[in-house]
Amino acid sequence: SATHAAYLVTMVVQCLIAVVAFVLMLSINVPLAIVAMVTMPIIGVLGVSMRKAIFPVSWMIQARLAQLATVVDENIQGVRIVKAFAAEGRQLRSLAESADRIRWAYRQDARIRSRWNPLLDNLPRLGLALVLLVGGVMVINGQTTVGTIVAFNSYVLMLQPPFRMLGMMIMMGQRASASARRIYEILDTPSDILD
Repeated sequence: SATHAAYLVTMVVQCLIAVVAFVLMLSINVPLAIVAMVTMPIIGVLGVSMRKAIFPVSWMIQARLAQLATVVDENIQGVRIVKAFAAEGRQLRSLAESADRIRWAYRQDARIRSRWNPLLDNLPRLGLALVLLVGGVMVINGQTTVGTIVAFNSYVLMLQPPFRMLGMMIMMGQRASASARRIYEILDTPSDILD
């Protein structure tokens, strides 16, 4: 969709800005640039772990949404039959059960996000804190200037948005992957009626 395309373009632009910022950091002070980037591989590892944790829940959400849609569709299409057999109560209970299963799956999704998002959001900030710590020691020892530390802070702040967006992209990708698998599962189901 257009929203996803805009999001992808924003991600690409943010990544280009991050690359330029890192190159500028390397041109100013190599050891401090390495300190600023020390948390970035950890973010990658956490992103892969989060992806493995969130995919099954995303798949479950899609499956349960499909079950709810089936219940609603059957009741709308067969409203006369439901009324004829006075089965409104049973159908409402079925709808409520489907909604409860979806609510449980979304809670699991929220639990996983609440575990991973703070880590993915705060690790780049840890890189900023390390730059301030190591840079402060370097300023005290006369190895660099305060202006260099200020510049590094600006560059580290430029590095943070792409890594935050990476976490969001991983979650969106897992939801899209789960949705695609559900679609292919339905398309691959053999038909009961043969020509």
